[in-house]
Amino acid sequence: MTTESVLTDATKEAVDEAVAHALGDAYDCNRVWEAWSYNTMGRDDFSLITEDSDRLREVSEAAIKAVLQSPEVQRLRNIEKAALDVLSWTQAKHRPPVREALPCGESVTVRVHALADLHDALHPDSPAKTAGIKGRS
Repeated sequence: MTTESVLTDATKEAVDEAVAHALGDAYDCNRVWEAWSYNTMGRDDFSLITEDSDRLREVSEAAIKAVLQSPEVQRLRNIEKAALDVLSWTQAKHRPPVREALPCGESVTVRVHALADLHDALHPDSPAKTAGIKGRS
């Protein structure tokens, strides 16, 4: 998953600014680490990360990727998907062309079933399954 498909440019720039602020005067070594053993390293072998927009974006992208792959964000994505699935299912299967065509009691039953489906989608391992709701298969 790339951040291009998830975040706006403004959000990516805000992350870059936050990372730059957190890094402060951190330097990046531009040579292989083994060069230290040859005593050939000099000031020119280091650069401020905040002055290299490509390197700063690379650090930002790594942080963003870690957050996007976190269990918390995955749970939010599952909630969104489950809600959209339930909404789609409810509209496609249980919404008549004319609003008044579905009696009030049946409308409430459809909504309860939709909420039960949402609960089951969000908590697939929950011992409190909602399959026992009257009229729900």
